[in-house]
Amino acid sequence: MFNLKLVPGLIFAVSGLISCASTSSPTSKFNVDTKDRAFMDRLQKTIQGIDSHQITLVGYADSVGSKKRNSDLSLKRAESVQAVLQPNNFLASGKIQTEGMGEEKPIATNLTRQGRSQNRRVDLVLTAASQQ
Repeated sequence: MFNLKLVPGLIFAVSGLISCASTSSPTSKFNVDTKDRAFMDRLQKTIQGIDSHQITLVGYADSVGSKKRNSDLSLKRAESVQAVLQPNNFLASGKIQTEGMGEEKPIATNLTRQGRSQNRRVDLVLTAASQQ
């Protein structure tokens, strides 16, 4: 199990929570892959004890397709992670927020298959209560 150290007033982000990073991963994929489940289970146990922070899952897409499609797809990615992390509403309602950024803020080039696969991701951002 990994350790997560929180510092009051600090924003913490886990980039690429689910990365969809295999180059064969379809551009339209948004479900959490079974290979990511063990990590997600560990993360779920860790965030159960985080009461003083807001959790935001931010989904992203590559640049293939329309901006509207990518915006919708990125939100679906974030929501699919939320569904794994918050089954049966074990966290208080509203504890995990979701956002879809579409093709905004790429972390790699969209000119190559490998770069596009890196841009298909979900980031987890913890924001301290004093930062909200």
